[in-house]
Amino acid sequence: MPANVAAQARTLAKKRRVSTNRMLVELIESGVEAQRRKQQEFFDLADRLRRSTDPEEVTRLGDEMGRMVFGNCEIKLARQASALLAAKGAWRSEDHPELVEGAAPCVRSLRQQSLQRFEKIERHRPSQ
Repeated sequence: MPANVAAQARTLAKKRRVSTNRMLVELIESGVEAQRRKQQEFFDLADRLRRSTDPEEVTRLGDEMGRMVFGNCEIKLARQASALLAAKGAWRSEDHPELVEGAAPCVRSLRQQSLQRFEKIERHRPSQ
């Protein structure tokens, strides 16, 4: 057992006024019970998903199940990938002539405009 885990178990045991062994047994029992509850929640969710006929509920339950299995990050990545595929072909170069030379000159220009606006505001601000 890692030293930091053993130290935490001893600290908890002292607070609860039980032996370290008893504390470890309680922690293991609690972990096993939490795992059993998590598994039951998953099966209940899978059953609701299987019985659902409403497309919106199916999507919501599927997302919830995905979060249980993969976590939020994987769901977000899947949604982003789907959105990118759906938007394929939406960008047309002829609609954005300002970007013919690339994005960097355009961004530089936008930043310069922002700086000029800020300087103008500062010039008209009353002195304190």
